[in-house]
This record gives sequence, C-alpha cells and structure tokens, in this order.
Amino acid sequence: PTPSLPLTPFGFTGCDLRCGACVVPQVSGSCVRTKVIDQIVEEVASLRFPMCFITDDVLFMHHARGNPAARSFLIEVFGEIARLGLDKGFFTSTVPIYQVDEELAPVLGRAGATVSYTTFGFDPVSNAAMTRGSPRFRQRMIEQTKILQDAGVLVYAAFHLGFDDHTPAVVDNVLTFCEEADIRMAQFCLRMPWPGTVMWKELASEGRILHTDWRRYNGAHVTFAPKKMTERELSDSFITLWHEFAERYHVLNELQRTEVVSLDSFVRATRHSRPASRAGVPQ
Repeated sequence: PTPSLPLTPFGFTGCDLRCGACVVPQVSGSCVRTKVIDQIVEEVASLRFPMCFITDDVLFMHHARGNPAARSFLIEVFGEIARLGLDKGFFTSTVPIYQVDEELAPVLGRAGATVSYTTFGFDPVSNAAMTRGSPRFRQRMIEQTKILQDAGVLVYAAFHLGFDDHTPAVVDNVLTFCEEADIRMAQFCLRMPWPGTVMWKELASEGRILHTDWRRYNGAHVTFAPKKMTERELSDSFITLWHEFAERYHVLNELQRTEVVSLDSFVRATRHSRPASRAGVPQ
C-alpha cells in the first residue's frame, strides 16, 4: 500500500519570490500571510491523526532571507507544540535556501518533525550546488542537511532536472551530492513549465515548449526542449537517477522486508539503508 498523510496547512501562505517553475505566487498571491500562533497550536492539537503533512511551501523561506521575526515565529510555534507534548509527527515541505540553524533544528525535532521534504534545484542556490557551479553553495546545502538530520529530522530530497545549465553529468553530480550529504531518501522529477510561470513564458518565447498534453505534465515526461542535452538524454538521466539511487541504498529491498504500510516504517527502513558501492565513487 502507498503511505498516505492528512494534509495540514500550517501558518504561512503566499510568496513574493519568483522562482521560475513555481505557481505559488499565482495561486496564493505575492503577499505573505500568517495565522496567529495560538490558532496554529490549537489546530494541530485538534488533529485526529498521529502524523500530518504541513503543506506550507514557504514555511522556512522568510526566515532564510534574514527576517528575524520569521525565525522567532518558527521557534515559538514549534516550541509551544513541543512544550505541550502533543505527540504529533510532522512531514514538512520546503526548499533548501532555509537557514535552519543549530537552535531551530532541535526545536523542530522536539516538536515532532520527522521528515523535511526538501526540493533541490527549484531555487538558484541549490541548483548551483547540484551542478557544482558553486562549492560554497554546495557545502551550505550539505551543512543544512546535517543540522536537520542530527536533530532527528530526515531530509527527503526531491531533485528537479532540466535546468538550462544541466548536462548528462547532472546524474553523477546529484548522486555524489547525496553521498556527501548523507541523503538516504530521495525522488527525482523533471521540471515542468506550468502556464503562467516565469519558466513557461521564457520557454514559450523561445519556441521550446514541445506540447500541451497536460496528462504528461506530471514530472516524469519531457515537455520542453533542453538547452545542453537532447530530450532523450534528459529522459534517460531522470530514469538513471531513480535506478541508481534505489540500487545504492537498497531502498526497495528494505521496503519489501519491512512490508511498509506507513510513513513511519518507510522512514525507519530508509534511515537504516546504506549506500552500495558504485564504480568510480569512493565510499
């Protein structure tokens, strides 16, 4: 069975950033709004489920941009949840431009944050880390991952493929990054030029949109002409990453042995996975 989680909007909505493929500003507006802390805690306490998915796309992003009020907000909310001992598990979602420091991360862990679903490649910082364009950014992503995982929050990494500076070498770059950052749970998807986004407008103006068969706008099919590789090379890179990552961490074998039926058991199985050797990559 496929693990499922109740979706729980938390406290933030809207975003004033303009990431190329993101629809949040179009859907939720560019003005960031928050609920009051008491309301958030009350809603979390009322949940009937032991684990939930916090669906805020911008939960950590304004803290990352140096907003001290946003950082204080996060510490106070999760601190209050931890203090009350609500015994709830959280599956959070963000991009790795956050600045989860050594004060905030333990608060998240004590509050019950179990997994951080972290989208790599959606923002220029993590894309530079993926492509080795910036050693400084790459090290920053590795350090952020370590801080979270040391606090008991497993990083579930989602890597987007198909940026204009991506070549077939992105496969080795991403797999090596996963080793360096000790990422044991990951998924891979192709960039999607959703209508209304910056990415759509740019690719449409360049004549690079291949089709508008919306059934194939699902992150698994090539929908635009890449710049530094062929459509086949992009598709093959996507498939290769899935196969090599799963083989390296023996994720499928772990899941079969534990007969996973919940996110908790999925996390436990993946945490105890260890990478298999791969030719040319030191272990």
